[in-house]
Amino acid sequence: MEYSRRHGRAIKPVCWAQTGYAAGYASVFFRKLILYKEVSCAAMGDKFCRVVGKTVDEWGKDDPFVRTFLEEVLVTRPETSPRIRKNGLTQGSQTAGVLDDMIVAPVRRDLERLAMAGLSTVITGPQGTGCFKAAAWLQARRFASGELHRVHGGSDTLPELLRGIRQMLAKKGAREQTLVVEALEDLPADAQLELVNLMQADGAAPDNFMLIGLSHRSLSQLQCDKNLRAELLYALSVMPVTMPCLAARQDDIAVFGDIYLSHLRTQQDDFVLQLTPEARDFIRQQSWPRNLPELRSTILRAALKTETPAAITAEDIAKALTNEASTRPQSSAVETSKRSTADCIDAVWEATKSTLDHGVPIDDLIAKIEVLALNEAGGNISAAARRLGLTRAKLGYRLALLNK
Repeated sequence: MEYSRRHGRAIKPVCWAQTGYAAGYASVFFRKLILYKEVSCAAMGDKFCRVVGKTVDEWGKDDPFVRTFLEEVLVTRPETSPRIRKNGLTQGSQTAGVLDDMIVAPVRRDLERLAMAGLSTVITGPQGTGCFKAAAWLQARRFASGELHRVHGGSDTLPELLRGIRQMLAKKGAREQTLVVEALEDLPADAQLELVNLMQADGAAPDNFMLIGLSHRSLSQLQCDKNLRAELLYALSVMPVTMPCLAARQDDIAVFGDIYLSHLRTQQDDFVLQLTPEARDFIRQQSWPRNLPELRSTILRAALKTETPAAITAEDIAKALTNEASTRPQSSAVETSKRSTADCIDAVWEATKSTLDHGVPIDDLIAKIEVLALNEAGGNISAAARRLGLTRAKLGYRLALLNK
């Protein structure tokens, strides 16, 4: 025992000081925040050293080690910038990198493979799941330096941007260029052809250009879109990436809440609002149809309106989730809701009629919808069932029938 020989008996664990590395690898692998702690230490007189890894919830938010990690390690604040802002958000939050890593955790392995292979790709997922964050992460992983361009597929500025990228790539020693096209399905035909040519210079993918298409449609929906060139879509779908909806990441929801709360500061340096255990359970049970932006807005609204010192309760979250339209006359809100629902149903019927006219049975159509919902939920049957308004048991039974 080198430590004991030099310093005598320790008063706290000292043998495993690099548990942060294990926590980082395990958190990415298991896609949830995992902390390792030395629970017994030979330098303290214990029979042997023992390190245990658990999720934050399993350790408990009141655990001193967890509190230290969340308040001092996870939330790294620069001493040179203002640390206090009453009822406001800090600018340039140092948790941005942690948040981005959390967002891309479910697809990180695929992104790393794409970066190593030097391939372009398409990233799909519901709105608010972090598709662009994943694209930016991939760009940073593949190119140590380079330019990232972001444009909508239907933007009038796209032709000029493509000309500029081509001119830049033609220069000797040019910086790498990454183009992120949002709403890939809105690309005009001539722009699609230009992109195909850019990706397949001299018959091989260029080393200094990467195209990342983003879409809130699923890959199967994009493949059915007759306006998209097959060669473009195939070039992007060698290894497509699908961002899961927030409801499919139940174990991560409370951690996202912690990170968003870390952006909020009060007049006291050491005062950090926290979610109560009941609030953490409550937000896990919500469907969050607008995903991360909705969660962030709700958490921060609850934090600003809470009447409980240092804590955000389940009741605070429930109030924050209440639609602002509830302040209008009730009858008007109900009528608006009924009209919007009716309009949605009419639109679905118009889109479905042609499918039925081609002889596709309604049962097959419903089965396809259930499978698509399961895919969007990342294989999480519970999340898919909530999305469809079914019980988990009922959806599980129906999916089992499909596999027979």
